[in-house]
Amino acid sequence: MQKLITALAFIILSFSSTAQVLTLKFTTTADCKLYVDGEYKTTLVTDGIFKVDFRAGEYQFKAVSTANAIDAFKTFYTVNKEDLGTQKIYEIDLQNIIQNRIDNEKRVEQERIASEQAAKEKEEAEVRLREAEIAMAEKAEAQRLLLEQKKTETPAQEVTAVPDGGIAGELIFVKGGTYTMGCTKDQGDCAMDEKPVHDVTLNDFYLAKYEVTQALWTKVMGSNPSEFYTCSDCPVEKVYWSDAQEFILKLNEMTGKRFRLPTEAEWEYAGRGGIHQENFKYSGSNSIEDVAWTGSNGGGKTHPVGQKSPNKLGLYDMTGNVAEWCNDGYEDGYYRKSPASNPQGNARAVEKVLRGGSYRTGANDSHVSSRWTVRENYRVGVIGFRLAHD
Repeated sequence: MQKLITALAFIILSFSSTAQVLTLKFTTTADCKLYVDGEYKTTLVTDGIFKVDFRAGEYQFKAVSTANAIDAFKTFYTVNKEDLGTQKIYEIDLQNIIQNRIDNEKRVEQERIASEQAAKEKEEAEVRLREAEIAMAEKAEAQRLLLEQKKTETPAQEVTAVPDGGIAGELIFVKGGTYTMGCTKDQGDCAMDEKPVHDVTLNDFYLAKYEVTQALWTKVMGSNPSEFYTCSDCPVEKVYWSDAQEFILKLNEMTGKRFRLPTEAEWEYAGRGGIHQENFKYSGSNSIEDVAWTGSNGGGKTHPVGQKSPNKLGLYDMTGNVAEWCNDGYEDGYYRKSPASNPQGNARAVEKVLRGGSYRTGANDSHVSSRWTVRENYRVGVIGFRLAHD
């Protein structure tokens, strides 16, 4: 077992009265690589200090252990104008992520021991085991035939499910089915919370063709919280998870419908193309430039919805533009115990799941299975949402 490195990084904020900036001092107890907004800054060594000047704004921090690249931490952080002149300590703790890897390695070792024991038992009960293998093979074949049948079904057509002039925009019917969720081979390098891969079965549902726009938000809520508020066709952003829930409640009262946020499992299934399962790294393509506004081409702002190519279902901006709230609460290690049918996440968790990446996110953190987590009361210009409906 390779040597484990625990890394703890502290971000100490201090104010420079002459330059009107915040000086961030990054320290760590173990070697790690530091990225800001997807850009590599330096390799921090134990007891070392690296300083970066920041003005008020929104940033993405990412720390990766140099001992093992899978031990990584990533999050959004906002430096507000009123924070200037104060000192704050922001702790980046890789300990939980590293511990997850330790637990996973222990689990693999336990499975190996159990497999060896099963081999010994096979010699003692060969006939019984052969019968069990035959039964399992028959079950697997039945499941395979069912999946093949679902793949050959004619995809449902795009529908507009709102009768009152289309206030909520176009919805896409997503035929339910079974798919493999998480870090599949087509996703490349993944974080630990994208593992293990597991099969999930979903019911039919609808998903909005576009992210909720500023125009729709303003029509329902009467105001616009967005940072880029002059673009009515751009996705609304700077909304809490609870803001999105309040918007949906009012929209349902206006339309008599039952809109909601998609679950994380629904979001990834639709991002992968639903029953089509395109096996692309991003939603609709292996070329991120074709389907998304990201840190490489976004120009530091949101863009009108629907300008990039859609995926096979006809969904736009599933990758990039704004990161999208899901209804699920985030729980570390949830994939190891997730229900096989219509998983809902941890409803009591304060941290919620974001999917899809944004106009500030790098390609490595924008693949379809990539997961972000922030507190439900976190409001930042890269976060929006899209509607789902039963």
